[in-house]
Amino acid sequence: MENLFTCINLVFQMMLTVTMVEVLRIEWLGMAPMIGTNCLICWKLFTWARRMCPIKGIPTWRHVDEATQSAIIQSVLDKFKISDDYYGNLVAQQAVHRKCYNIHRNWRHNMKLHYKHVKNVLHVDPYSHPYEHVTQEDWRHLIDDVWKIYK
Repeated sequence: MENLFTCINLVFQMMLTVTMVEVLRIEWLGMAPMIGTNCLICWKLFTWARRMCPIKGIPTWRHVDEATQSAIIQSVLDKFKISDDYYGNLVAQQAVHRKCYNIHRNWRHNMKLHYKHVKNVLHVDPYSHPYEHVTQEDWRHLIDDVWKIYK
């Protein structure tokens, strides 16, 4: 399980530097396919973050309330063993929170790119084309309040 944790550290792109020895050990074990956008753990984090994170008043992962953050992380921990003692391992916790922060940021960025594309390239009403899995009310909030400088 320690090797899996080493791989997850690399996947989560922690602020700590991963040594070349760890990278070689991961590739040697055949765990390299977990790295990148197809990582199943990353996909689960994204899915739960998208379902559970509110959009209004939450510009970044750090603004998501602690109960929601814990629920998202626990849903991933129920399916994957990230560390032998996740709650006692500060490095594992930091890695998961950093990945959640990046996933949330990318999700918000992709919504904004969708808005710009609909408005500027397709030249259609962006209010009638909300981003996938976003309610009409949340989409209107993003356009009117968050991205008002792009109107």
